[in-house]
Amino acid sequence: MVPTGIKAVALALIVYTIKGLSWANMVLVLVLPSLFVYLLFKYLEYVFRDRPLYDGTHDITSNLRYNKPTLRIRGKQLALISPLIETMDHLRTIVFTDNILSSNSFNNQKTGEVLDLSQLQNLANIDMSHNVFVDIPVSLISVAPNITRLILHTNQIRYIDEQIFLHFYNLNTLSLKNNRLTKIPTSINMLQNLRVLDISNNMISSIPSLIGKMNSLYQLNLSKNYITHIPESISGMQNLARLYLDRNKIQTIPCQMGLLDSISSFTISHNKIEVIPEQLGELVNLRTLDLSFNKIVEVPPFIGNIRSLSTLKLGGNMITFIPESIADCSDIKELHVQYNLLLVALPSLKQCKHLKRINIKGTGISYGGLLLSDFQRGRIHVEY
Repeated sequence: MVPTGIKAVALALIVYTIKGLSWANMVLVLVLPSLFVYLLFKYLEYVFRDRPLYDGTHDITSNLRYNKPTLRIRGKQLALISPLIETMDHLRTIVFTDNILSSNSFNNQKTGEVLDLSQLQNLANIDMSHNVFVDIPVSLISVAPNITRLILHTNQIRYIDEQIFLHFYNLNTLSLKNNRLTKIPTSINMLQNLRVLDISNNMISSIPSLIGKMNSLYQLNLSKNYITHIPESISGMQNLARLYLDRNKIQTIPCQMGLLDSISSFTISHNKIEVIPEQLGELVNLRTLDLSFNKIVEVPPFIGNIRSLSTLKLGGNMITFIPESIADCSDIKELHVQYNLLLVALPSLKQCKHLKRINIKGTGISYGGLLLSDFQRGRIHVEY
């Protein structure tokens, strides 16, 4: 209930307000303030009342009744997991997003024991993003061998036990982005079936060399961290197709990158790269290369060897010259060279029949100075 003192102060303010007013004005003045005070009291009663933590019992009971394969409790301030979940062996997907779950949420509030999820043998997908976890709940270990997709992004995870990944050996997708991790556990290389790994927007400063043993990895996102070095062992990731390392503190690209035959998209913008290694010219399947906002001065001629290149982003560097071999990238659709202040010309792009977009904003290049065919000028979008 609202404290008596608050009510007394509110009544005193009303008396002080109406003192000295005529009867007509007094009636008018009393109506609105009285309504306001009533609503204020109701709000304060809502704030001060003792509310039990929501455990989703209603949602779980409803799910049990209809035997649904997905249990979804989203944005309901869920703080505790009801023990009823232990009996839901029909579940395939759990979505507990936008709540206030933590590792303690998996404790039985009556016995104090960790909930036993071992009966949930059909469970394959878990999404508990946007909560307040500081680690991966140990209660998930009992179902870990069956989990193929684990989404824990946007929590407060600071530490991952080295042993926990030993249990998730069938995991296909793991998202830990938007947390507070400072290191990647070396045991992550045990996830031999992992295809998608997202640990972006954390506080990681290094990539463990053992990551090169993750042969099944298709997409790796380590952007928005504090990484300074790419390990040479990355060459072992022979199925890697998409690599995102933007917004870190990386100074060099190892020559071993040229051994990633499967890579189709490589983003390393907003770093401290000065030199484009020659080995990048050996990436015959590369379609997107983003080297924007680094410290690159020269674009080497071998860039034309990447014949499959569709999008090339070189904006925000210190480039003064683009080699004529760029025209050998006959499949190129987008060329971004914006904010290279000393760049005053581009070579002829008439051979680039698929070109659709050029960004020359913030350079010394004029629209009229672009060497394009009449056909190209009618269909290419130029930003300048």
